[in-house]
Amino acid sequence: MASWLRVLSAVCAVILADSCTITSQEPQYIVYRVTGTAYSSNISFTNETDGMDHLKSGLSPDGTMFWEKTVTLPAGKFAYLTAQNDTETGSVKVTILSGGEVLKTAQSSGSYCIATASVTVGRY
Repeated sequence: MASWLRVLSAVCAVILADSCTITSQEPQYIVYRVTGTAYSSNISFTNETDGMDHLKSGLSPDGTMFWEKTVTLPAGKFAYLTAQNDTETGSVKVTILSGGEVLKTAQSSGSYCIATASVTVGRY
């Protein structure tokens, strides 16, 4: 029984270690995207200098919210995007992409709701 537990522990350790491994050492183009039906939203995201940028986005001419920003982040850095509905109705959806692949997404709706997504660059 004890040897079986040691084998199981070793397998779990390998699986956990593998899930924490950076799969790419190269800097990645990260696309931050905010969409929704809220009239306006407050957006914050990790910028290329490892700081945070903050801005406000509103409805586009077609009556929907769409904002997008591409940054280059080194492997191992934290990509973070949040959007808060700045009105009493509507929804916000945040999406983090790389290479056309959706890495993380979150959505929230209602009065002053917040949607947040984050991922470590290179760990997908």
